[in-house]
Amino acid sequence: MYSRKYSLKTRYSFRNVLKSENSYSSKFLLIKYKRADFLKFGIITSNKFCKKAVVQNKIRRYIAGVIQKNLSKFPKNYNFIFIPKKTVLFNDKVSINAKEIDFEVNTFLSKVVFT
Repeated sequence: MYSRKYSLKTRYSFRNVLKSENSYSSKFLLIKYKRADFLKFGIITSNKFCKKAVVQNKIRRYIAGVIQKNLSKFPKNYNFIFIPKKTVLFNDKVSINAKEIDFEVNTFLSKVVFT
């Protein structure tokens, strides 16, 4: 789990990043990002994604672990929001592992040019 100082905390900060036009979409994740003063992250798993809180929290932990592992690779002046897609699930159970999410995040970091 990444440190609390890297978390987006307020509704305003989440909305601010979600309104941003900058996004990256892959098979399992939608990543929204916006230039900011400090590096911060948010993870959104809603009831539309999956009704079971256990599954939502498992995906949240996978994504948080990947963020912690790759923290030094992220640019220091951006805010990021990670939104998992329904393709992560199969019959209301998690169908992927953290390695696949790690691959998606590394692909995002290599493809997107931060200016």
